Amino acid sequence: MPRPAAAAAPFLRLVLLVMLVLVSRNAFAPALAHDPGMSAATLVPAAHGLEVELSVKAIDVETEGGIDLALSPDGMIDPAVLAARQADVAAYLLERTEVSHTGGACTPASIGLQAVEDGILAFIGYPCGLQDAGLRY
Repeated sequence: MPRPAAAAAPFLRLVLLVMLVLVSRNAFAPALAHDPGMSAATLVPAAHGLEVELSVKAIDVETEGGIDLALSPDGMIDPAVLAARQADVAAYLLERTEVSHTGGACTPASIGLQAVEDGILAFIGYPCGLQDAGLRY
């Protein structure tokens, strides 16, 4: 009479083999990732107010803002196209940024745009007084 453990051994080997095949099939599956389209802002207090450097993905401006930037297939932006669409891009970005000082909104005095690979850098100057701690952004 065979021992119960010896009789179960072929079945256990089969179960382990099936599990190994299932695990290994998923272990080497290709993984796809995407650029999260991060935006970043650098705030620099200055004597006359605040300088803001805003970095955004061109594809986000094109998709969310509805502004045709004629991006290349890999998402790169042509500086000449950005220059031609500067007013639209500046308006889009300024609608989405806000700086206030002691409860009142600061009006941007200047905005400059620069195309950098697949992104847009915006340099925005806000002439707000910085004598007290009321600056909010």
